[in-house]
Parts: sequence; C-alpha cells; structure tokens
Amino acid sequence: MAILERLFGFCEVTVGAAYAEKALNAMMKKRLSHTRAKRNENGDLCFKIMKKDRRLLFEIIDKCAISVYSVYDKGFPSVFMKYRRRLGVAIGFLIFCFCIYISGFYIWDVRVEAEEGVDTALVQERLSDMGFGVGTFKGKFDLYELCNSYLKKYDDLSFISVNVIGNVAYVDLRARVSRPDEKNTEYSNLVAKYTGIVVSKEVFCGNARVKAGDAVSEGDILVSGVCSDLDGGYYLCKSEGIVNAEIERTFSATVLYEEEKNTEYEGETLGRSLMLFGLEIPIMLPRQSSGKTKTDISRASVDGKNLPFALKTEKELKQKTEKIYRTPENAEKTAQYRVSNEFIKETQGAKILSVTKECTKTETGVTATWTVRCICDIARSSPIYINNTERNS
Repeated sequence: MAILERLFGFCEVTVGAAYAEKALNAMMKKRLSHTRAKRNENGDLCFKIMKKDRRLLFEIIDKCAISVYSVYDKGFPSVFMKYRRRLGVAIGFLIFCFCIYISGFYIWDVRVEAEEGVDTALVQERLSDMGFGVGTFKGKFDLYELCNSYLKKYDDLSFISVNVIGNVAYVDLRARVSRPDEKNTEYSNLVAKYTGIVVSKEVFCGNARVKAGDAVSEGDILVSGVCSDLDGGYYLCKSEGIVNAEIERTFSATVLYEEEKNTEYEGETLGRSLMLFGLEIPIMLPRQSSGKTKTDISRASVDGKNLPFALKTEKELKQKTEKIYRTPENAEKTAQYRVSNEFIKETQGAKILSVTKECTKTETGVTATWTVRCICDIARSSPIYINNTERNS
C-alpha cells in the first residue's frame, strides 16, 4: 500500500483538535477513505488520503467550516510538479530509469556452489576469460554450449552447469575423479617409516615379512610385493596392509630471545578503477611497480545482494624487518606451543604410551624437546622398479 501511495501521490492532513470529530464524521458520510489516523502530542488529528481525493477533502472542510488544518502533498506526482521546470532533474531521472531497465538484461552476480577440492576462483577466472561473468549480456551465451566448451577445454571438472535466474548466475561444479593410472597400480612393497617393534599386522595384499615382536629399522621391508603362486612361480603385486609398531619419536623447537621477522605491508596506491557491467573504467592514472602488488575488489551490495559495479584498487606491497624480543618465560611458552602443534599433527591416529618433556635454556634461546612413545601404523608404500623387457616378458 505504501508503494502505491508514493507512486500515485498522497496527502498528509492535519486537523485542529477542536474539529477532529466533525472532520471524521463528515468523511465517513462522504465515504472518503483515509489511513493512519492518529492524534499528535497537541491533540490534533493526523491522517493520510490519496491525492485523487484532495478536492473532496476541501469540499468537506468548507462545508464543516473547519478553519484550522494543513494539507501537504507527498509522493512522486508532487516531486515531479515541484521540479518540472528543471530540465536536468528530468533528464537525470530518465537516465536513471533507463539504466534500471537496461541492467535487467545483464548478469549482476555469479554464485558458485562446488564440492570440496574444486578451485572456484580458478573456474571463475576461466569463465571470465571465456567472456562469461559479471556484466555479461544474458542473451550472449547458450549456457549449454558454454558448459560443453569448458569441459572440452579444461579437464579439472566432471560436471558444470550454469543457470541464470533474474540477474544472478548460479554455477554448480563437480570435481573430476581421476582414473587409476599406471602410478596408482604400480608394483610396490610396504617398508617401515620408523624404527620400532612390531605389535600387530594386517596384510590385504602381498607377502608378509614380519610378525609381532620383530624389531624393524627404518626402510626395512614389512610386506613384499613379490608373491609366490601355487605352481612355484612368482608374480608382482601392489602391497597393501597395516603394520602397527611401538616406536619412539622426538619433537623439538628452538625459540630465540631476539630474532628478526620480515612482514609485508600495503604501500602506495598504484591504480584505482570502477568495474561496471564487465567494463573497467580507470578513475586514477595507473603507476608501475617493480615489486609485488595486491589487488582488492570491493563490490557494492544492498541487503546482501551484490550490485553490478565494484571498486578495484591495486596497491604496492612492501617489506619491513621487525625485531622481536622475548623474555625467557615467553620464549619457553612459544617453544612448547610449536612442539605441541607438531606433536598433534604427526601423531594423529596413534596410541600414545608416554610423553617426556624437556626444556633447555641457553644464552640465546630456549629449546623444547618432547620424546614420545606410541603405537602407530609405520607402513609406507615403496615402488618396485622393473624394466620394460621384464614387464613385457
């Protein structure tokens, strides 16, 4: 209702408190519709009527001899009448309406939905190189042909679909699942990653070389890819299995009391441009930089919806060297924190038996050392290399 009121125009009417009841009764008799009737702090009656009922309102005011009132015209018609003699305003309004109309034929936003492992930024860059993106005319592309062209040109996706609803393009991506190649099916042994004592084993394919209680060193063969058949011959396979062993590992980190750290920071602005409907309009003369640069694109939005223009800023990246000073207590905490992160990362899935922590302080820094005894899978694949003659025979 508020939109229609502003489009066709309305009047804000205020009637003195002494004439409020008389005005309401007269409007009811004349069937003059009004909205938002209320009294203000002075007791005056305030309400709204449509602009087309303005003449009928004045007839009621004259007939009821209401001498205290005010009528203000609001909405588009009153604004137009107010500025009708100002040509620039009229031309600007027409240009604005034309831009709104034209913008409906272009893509304002591209929203990508992809499964894990898909580089959405790279896909959007490739689609942009093919001429599809923000600012693209909606009738320019056959979306089916666009998807087929992408799949023929690039092999990183198994599926891509593009649907345009309104001014938004929705892109759905699926990663390509690589087929087993020669490297994945290569003959291999399982060898030990660490030195330890075998606790248990589970062999899925291959010839087991160790049993529970055996001591193994790093690089020893745990499961061989050379197997014997029933006829007394041999064949090669890709060994698979799990070999759990009790091992001992050491994690350490050294933190100095005083050290230098290089950090990057944004320098001068090298260029600034306005991106509008796929066009880039420079608003600042670009300057060259011999070092690294950083590009920021700030897209305008209203209520979370992106508009078809953005501000692109290119800045120079500079480096500076900062000196960091630590107390012995802070250095120790930092060293323990770094060792803890490495410990958590390297022992995922392992059964921890014991952890021994040591801390050594010197004149220059602190070294934290953790000695960990745990049970984990120590098997890693090691390929068996054969020449082509043997393979073909």
